[in-house]
Amino acid sequence: MTEEKAKQLRKRIEGLVESGFKIRNASNAEDFETLGSGFGIRVADASEKSASALEQEYMINLRFQYEDWFSQARLLVSQLLPERVEDFLFMYQRKRTANWAFDAYTINDFLTGVGYASYKSTTLRHRFHNLFENQLGILRSALTRIEPRLNDLYAEVAGNVYENMLGNAKMLLDAGFLRPAAAVAGVVTESYLHDICDKHRCMPAKKNPTISAYNDALKQASLIDQPTWRLIARIADIRNIAVHRTGAEASQHDVTDIIRDAGRILSAVF
Repeated sequence: MTEEKAKQLRKRIEGLVESGFKIRNASNAEDFETLGSGFGIRVADASEKSASALEQEYMINLRFQYEDWFSQARLLVSQLLPERVEDFLFMYQRKRTANWAFDAYTINDFLTGVGYASYKSTTLRHRFHNLFENQLGILRSALTRIEPRLNDLYAEVAGNVYENMLGNAKMLLDAGFLRPAAAVAGVVTESYLHDICDKHRCMPAKKNPTISAYNDALKQASLIDQPTWRLIARIADIRNIAVHRTGAEASQHDVTDIIRDAGRILSAVF
């Protein structure tokens, strides 16, 4: 999901919530010719029809409007809130026993004209409103899932990239290229720690942070423990020894360790 796609998704959900409230409000119509038409639910040749005919045509049009809304909203809830799909559908229609109680009355019942003994039409309409408002609430809550889903997708893609980079580091190591292998392991560690600091809003104050700076920032934010901090510090130390010609040399064993440990950081720090 791209930023543009996320923006379009937000706009689509907000539009459906708005149109949903219009449909819900239109169902309050007592004058099916005037109030209903204000919400796009019209009755043709109203002046030539009886009150019952007006109501029947109005309810048919209301159902058409709702069914179109429901089809779009259900798809979005399924994509963004799969754990709430059952609740969303339960308000629309459900299986019932032969002697079902009023609390089993659904949106589909109202829209198809199902009555219920001893309950007035206003009560049935109020039941429809409550159920529909619950659906609208579920749909609206899907807005809170767009950003996390975008972040999760980015993390998944980035994680795959980092894993591939570590695979390349192992290939360099096996070919005897210790310095490039250590450099790649260092880049993976530094880039990943940057992502984590950014995610948790604990970026180091330094202009060009290093592995050590990110490591300290995460520890100060209580996002990693002391053993993990030491592990990252060792990656930074060996990477620096291997990359910078300071006289000391990193061994193949050391570079093997930091490639392995960089992989551990990817799965342990999040």
